[in-house]
Parts: sequence; C-alpha cells; structure tokens
Amino acid sequence: MATADKLLMHLIRAPFASWLMLGVMNSFVKQMLPDWINRDLSKQEMAAYLAPFPTVKSREPIYVFPRDVPVLGKPEHVARAVADYSEWLTQTPLPKFFLSARPA
Repeated sequence: MATADKLLMHLIRAPFASWLMLGVMNSFVKQMLPDWINRDLSKQEMAAYLAPFPTVKSREPIYVFPRDVPVLGKPEHVARAVADYSEWLTQTPLPKFFLSARPA
C-alpha cells in the first residue's frame, strides 16, 4: 500500500478526522468518488450523488462505514468475519456466481 493510501486510511479510521473529512467536508462524494471514476462526471451526475447527503447528519454512514472495511487485518472483528465467511463459501454446496471486469 502506498504511503499516501496508508495516510488516507489512517485518517479515515480516526473518528474525528473521518467525521471532518467525510462528514463535514463531504470529501468522499465531492473528491474521492470523482477521482476514482475513469471519466468526468456531469453536473447532473454529481447532483445525483450529492442529493442523498445534504447535511452532516445524513452523511453519517459515509464516515462510519470506512472504519469497518477490513484492511491489513483491522478491525479484527470484521477481518475475522470476512475470513470465516470466505472459508464457509469454500465448503458450502451453494452455487456461486463470480463476475470479473476491467475498466474499458
């Protein structure tokens, strides 16, 4: 993981920093999302992404969720749940459907 990515993950996982960056500044929708898309978003598309999150309170899921995404085994309870589920998937007879895609 690149140094900048490590710093970003550290900030996003810190409660105050994530609230400030993702809640108050809405940087996930305003900056990160457009940066991750391979083309420019139109004003209408940006408005659609911004519409559900007009207030800091409405952005709570955006700044809480990243703290629970397992990276390098942290947070441990989530990483353990993902590993257990992954193991279960290899042993269950349930059919699986896998999609693999590359940006065009």
